[in-house]
Amino acid sequence: MSPFDSLNKKGSKPLPTLKRNVRVETITVQKSPTIRSISNVNGHSFSPVFSPNAKSRASSGSPSVDSRKSTPSRNGKLASVETLKSNHRADRKRSSPATSTPRFDSDEEDEEAAANVTKKRKLSESKLDRSRQIRAEISFLEDQEPLPIIHAAVIANPGTRQQPNPKFVRLFVTSENEALSSEQPTPVELRYPSTFSCERYYLAKPDDKDDFEPVREIIDTISTIGRYYLPESAATSIFEDSASGIPYQLERAYKRVDEATFRATLEKFNHILVTHRKSGIISDHLDNLHHIPLPLVQSILLQIYNRTVSPRVSELRRYENGTDNVYGELLPKFLSKIFADAHLKSSHVFVDLGSGVGNCVLQAALEIGCESWGCEMMPNACDLAKLQQREFEARCQLWGLRPGAVRLERGNFLENQPINEVLKRADLVLVNNQAFTPKLNDDLKRHFLDMKEGAQLVSLKGFVSEASKRNTGDVMNIFIDEQKQFWSESVSWTNAGGTYHVAMKDSKRFLELNGGLDK
Repeated sequence: MSPFDSLNKKGSKPLPTLKRNVRVETITVQKSPTIRSISNVNGHSFSPVFSPNAKSRASSGSPSVDSRKSTPSRNGKLASVETLKSNHRADRKRSSPATSTPRFDSDEEDEEAAANVTKKRKLSESKLDRSRQIRAEISFLEDQEPLPIIHAAVIANPGTRQQPNPKFVRLFVTSENEALSSEQPTPVELRYPSTFSCERYYLAKPDDKDDFEPVREIIDTISTIGRYYLPESAATSIFEDSASGIPYQLERAYKRVDEATFRATLEKFNHILVTHRKSGIISDHLDNLHHIPLPLVQSILLQIYNRTVSPRVSELRRYENGTDNVYGELLPKFLSKIFADAHLKSSHVFVDLGSGVGNCVLQAALEIGCESWGCEMMPNACDLAKLQQREFEARCQLWGLRPGAVRLERGNFLENQPINEVLKRADLVLVNNQAFTPKLNDDLKRHFLDMKEGAQLVSLKGFVSEASKRNTGDVMNIFIDEQKQFWSESVSWTNAGGTYHVAMKDSKRFLELNGGLDK
């Protein structure tokens, strides 16, 4: 299981067909004679969503995707683009049944629920890193040289009759002769929010349904740009309404094997995006943001992973069981929660010991904007990490975003001098030590003693043992250790949940326990 398997699988699903016809459904509530429309529950409306990843939540009591397709907003019209964008973000989260199930209770409870939502929103806004600037100014200068990105056309090329690529075939073909044509198909180009040149794609489909799908990425990228790079007034030019937006038109052309319409619609999007960029709308919108939403982070990291790691992923399977060289990754949502719980900011320093192909390091740099370090000793993983770093730097410019500085070290983190130095000023250290030998875990402890006060150490296995806690003189008691729970789909090596540890350095407590300070 790769860190982005779930996104690849979700991305392979077609966008839901959204109809213009509107049907109002009502539900009779036994507790009250009042009949309420589904579209007016606690002040929220369940409106059409453009998400290709929408799933039914019938099991939790939430309205299914089908019911949302046909449900109007409170004013009886199709919901606004901002509502669509908001519902898409909510749809990609897995909420608990207690919060996702609509409740048809009294007006007083409705008002209380609305107050709680407002309180949570204000609390979330208070945690924003307002000092962070996410727009890369260089990405919006004119007359740019082409970026050294790995174009989608390089990894998904159907080839020719003389030199076919067995992994991909031409997508829009209407006859066997056309499919066997000796001419290589003409690629299409997709524009991004920056002034850099477009990315090239071949309209091809993979022989393996789980492999990279160029057309799916094109549609998903356009939807992502519309949601996160434009204000509502400008996003209507991409989404329009449920049955005429650009993602819908591309999906329809794809299903109808209509290559001419697909190409024309893509050109239409490119023209719209250039117009918005030249008007300054995109720059102004990014300048008003202080964080990068996780779905956008995942989309960019998935592009990077598909172009660098996926073609060579078999190299990561060359490890020796029973040693420290075992590969596994924390998945993006779990890692994002770790960042949030640690209150990681763009001014902080993040270190990943045993960083593998660099996924965690790159996510911290992009999502948080902090200085991000990693160290890995497995040669194959190190090589792929460097490929990812190069693509990361170029693709962040393509998307117009400014990440934090990234530094990846090769070798044994116990002996690497730059790593030993950066640990002294790190704010958050991550150690995926699930498969580390007991000796390595013990050797690591002395490297954490020089961490600064208040720094946090996150690990799959705790470094402060129960024996250490009972022995107040054990030096590892300078850390206050807390065991926490992670849920399913949090790590790459299992779908099951488990536990992890968060330890914060607090030398004062250790001294108090041992009589070093007056209480």
